[in-house]
Amino acid sequence: VLCRQLGVAEDYLRDRVQTVFLNGKAVDDENTAVVNDGSRLALSASMPGLVGATMRKGGFFSGLRANISHKKPAEAEASKSDAFITIKLFNMIALEIGPIFLNQGIIVKGNQLQALWDGLSDEFWQKITSAKLDDKPLDPEQIKTNVWDAPFVGLRVSSVAS
Repeated sequence: VLCRQLGVAEDYLRDRVQTVFLNGKAVDDENTAVVNDGSRLALSASMPGLVGATMRKGGFFSGLRANISHKKPAEAEASKSDAFITIKLFNMIALEIGPIFLNQGIIVKGNQLQALWDGLSDEFWQKITSAKLDDKPLDPEQIKTNVWDAPFVGLRVSSVAS
């Protein structure tokens, strides 16, 4: 899912993403993990300490977490239709591949989007040069003042200036 459908480079997933959780279970081999509608994925670069060493995919201490590790079901089959999955990106992973997801478009709860907007600095808002709502031009100032009370909002960021 991450590489073939969402555009994450295979070498990035293999080498940089050190910890993967699928539905709360540590994953040692992404190729055996089946993602279906409603699945939750969490991705992280290496984490410090014993917890990081234990949760690292295929790590030396991974045997210590055998009871909470993902195991491929005997009859696992991925969903053949569209699915909604939750992806959580932690630490440097969020900065490095977050833009891939934002560019493709994400769905976020309206109240969470509103909380995000409310907490952004004026410096952030000054960097927005154009916006659209339902493919119609929108004054960027209106994004800030709109109340996002819909249950879900589709959001796509077409470019990120550093």
